[in-house]
Amino acid sequence: AKNEKILRLLLLAGGLVLTARLSAEFLERHQMSSEDNEDHAFDTSSLRHLK
Repeated sequence: AKNEKILRLLLLAGGLVLTARLSAEFLERHQMSSEDNEDHAFDTSSLRHLK
């Protein structure tokens, strides 16, 4: 029974680490894409302003 608990804890810890890594990568990509979107939005708004 004790071994089962330890194994479950290890699996849980591994899952948390994996999730943290994936979310970190996702956040980095998301930040990059959002920055691009901001630039794009700025370009379109300035173009509208010129029109």
